[in-house]
Amino acid sequence: VNNAFEREWLSGDLALIKEIAERTRTASERMRNEIAVRLSEAKFRTITDAMPQMVWSTRPDGFHDYYNDQWYRFTGIPYGSTDGDGWNDLFHPDERLLAWEKWRHSLRTGETYEVEYQLRHHSGQYRWVLGRAQPLRGDDGEIVRWMGTCTDIHAQKQAEDALRRESLRKDEFLAMLAHELRNPLAPISAAAQLIRLPGADAKRIAHAGEIIARQVKHMAALVDDLLDVSRVTRGLVQIEQTSLDLKSVVSGAIEQIQPFIQARHHELLLRITPQATVVRGDRTRLIQAVSNILNNAVKYTPPNGRIEIALEVVEGQALIRIADNGIGIASGL
Repeated sequence: VNNAFEREWLSGDLALIKEIAERTRTASERMRNEIAVRLSEAKFRTITDAMPQMVWSTRPDGFHDYYNDQWYRFTGIPYGSTDGDGWNDLFHPDERLLAWEKWRHSLRTGETYEVEYQLRHHSGQYRWVLGRAQPLRGDDGEIVRWMGTCTDIHAQKQAEDALRRESLRKDEFLAMLAHELRNPLAPISAAAQLIRLPGADAKRIAHAGEIIARQVKHMAALVDDLLDVSRVTRGLVQIEQTSLDLKSVVSGAIEQIQPFIQARHHELLLRITPQATVVRGDRTRLIQAVSNILNNAVKYTPPNGRIEIALEVVEGQALIRIADNGIGIASGL
């Protein structure tokens, strides 16, 4: 370079070359970054689409912009139709408010999102789902994305409900049995005291023995139920259908409740039809039913009250009526 003009010309040319080179390098880096992002997204979609769970993702503000294929297969809705807040329409109406409140709380605090709700299945039915989401944070600690999943837990929830129902049936049965076992104990105790009375004659002892024998037999049937609780919890309690006279059922129920009637000094009135009252049924269960109603009449009638038991035949049907002058039950209950 021999003169100033040539040096200036060459200097300008070099600057242009540097600028072109810099722009080329920047464009290449941008292209490489774009390719890397696209490859990363493709890898992410491939992985999530292969998962059995429903996977979704949102922007930092909670705007849903991605769901995997499993979500669309489960819900049966068109692709992209639940972007934004359209997902909430798929929740069962009873769970929408709760899901929204929990989601807003997580967006506000950055805490993990977790909620159980019923999600509309492509069949039109609602199935129980566990929804969870974790925030993804950048180097500065700020949330850059939310990653979430939905797991079908319908079978698990049904199993839990079945266990709860079974446990409830068992508890109800045991409570009922404890109540039922008290009824035959009263006449047994009364008969035992009768036997111990001074000067008890053979006839009185024999009568007391018959009472004890009948009530022990009744208790044995109840204990058999207790020893087979598994059948009760599965709803498999058997009703023994035999021909029996309802007069004996009423007599058995009165025998159980008689000590309570005497203790409260009630007047017991009987109206028993002379007609045949033979039916098919379970003697133990029928005595339980009648004695329970009779026991309530005794319990909720003030001392020195009046209780009436009627057994009659109406249009070919045997009918047992129990009435008392106690507090009664309000109409409509």
